Order: sequence, then structure tokens, then C-alpha cells
Amino acid sequence: MIVAMRVIRQAARILPLALVRPAVFRPIFGEVPRNKNTERLLKAVASELDYEKQHYMEFAEAEKFLTTTGFSRIDTPDTVGIRLEKKIEGQTVIILYDAKEAIPVEVEKDEKKPKDESQPETETISVVDLSIVVKNEDGSGIMMECETKNAKLDIFKVIFCKSVDDALNTTDIHKMEKVGREYKGPDFANLDEKVQQGFLEMLESFGINDKVLTYIECSSVNKEQLLYIAWLARIKAFASKRT
Repeated sequence: MIVAMRVIRQAARILPLALVRPAVFRPIFGEVPRNKNTERLLKAVASELDYEKQHYMEFAEAEKFLTTTGFSRIDTPDTVGIRLEKKIEGQTVIILYDAKEAIPVEVEKDEKKPKDESQPETETISVVDLSIVVKNEDGSGIMMECETKNAKLDIFKVIFCKSVDDALNTTDIHKMEKVGREYKGPDFANLDEKVQQGFLEMLESFGINDKVLTYIECSSVNKEQLLYIAWLARIKAFASKRT
């Protein structure tokens, strides 16, 4: 867990709450020219863009992960979706998830220890919703609705699909809300413990372990940062044309 958190901290943007600019809406009076307000926006966005670029950290382990695990990564730079895929003995394993910002949480304090002013009050963690798909050669398979946090996998549903491709085309992938009224199976927590363990061991045999989950969490945060930087650059370009 400690190793996972260290990697997450390297990929995540650690921003003290005191530095977060609150959204404050002020009335715009007629005597203030519109271009002046746009100029204020431009300065604010430019400052934030410079800050993000300076504090962005490359995800150094990304290429090494793909090389050592056999997964290929498929995504489009301007979209939030990320897809990992590999084939194992006639079956295709697909992992689908989105770019997502890290969540600030309060650091638990030990009341028995003396107060340490240097210790941050918050830290960031990554919680990612994901879908794990295992597809057979005949097109059938299962789709698992999951969440990973601190490299720990929680499974919520395991849905059997007669056709994985049809299910992917008719499903909100990350919520598993398939069109129609087909039985989706019980909540994973209500399954017999031996059945639960069987699914977990199957995933382990496919190479889905804490290393993969750490990569998912880090790559999700990392891509969100890149998308945010690109968004800031576009807003800056927009504001520049109005000043």
C-alpha cells in the first residue's frame, strides 16, 4: 500500500487547499469595458497554466509497465477514456476507465504524538471506476464493474454477456447499465466466498494485480492533468482573442 501511495503522489498534482482559487461571481457594471474583464480572465488562466506546467510530473513508469505486463494502451489525447488490452491463451482481457482528478482527503492525526506543523493536513488519493472485460474466442464473456483505491480492487457486479461486442456497443461502460432487462447477477458481496475467491484468482491469473491497479490509478490522474493543461491552453487562446 505504501509503495502504491508513493507512486500515486508522484503522478498526482498535490495542491494545498489554500491555493485553490474559489469561484467568486461579481456583478459587471456598465462602466467596466468587457475587454478588461476578459483581460482579468486571461491573466488568471495564464497564471494557472504556468503553475500546472511547472508542477506537472511525467509518469516515468508508464512505458516500463506496458513492456513488462504485455498490455497495450489505446486512447485518444482529447478524450477521457483509457483502454488497456491483452490476449492470454485465446481470451482477450480489456480494462476500461476514465481520466479522473485525485481526491484531497484529510490526513489522520495521531493524538498521542506531538503536533507536527510540517505535516500536511491533506493528501491526495486516486479512486477510479473501471470495467474489466474477459472475452472468449466465440465472442461471449463477462464484464465486471469495479473500483480501485490504493491499489485495492472492489468488485460490484459480474455480468455475463452472450456477445461482449454487442454489450460494449449498448452499454454505459462504466456504469454497466445495459439496455434491456437481462439478469446481471447478484451483488458481488452477496456471492459465496469461494465464488468470490474464484473470480479474484482468475483476475490474478490474467495479471491483474496491485501493480496494474497502481498503474490505472496513476495513469487516470496523469491524463486528467494533461487534459486540464490542454483545456487551460484553449481557454487562454480564447481570452487572448477578446483582449
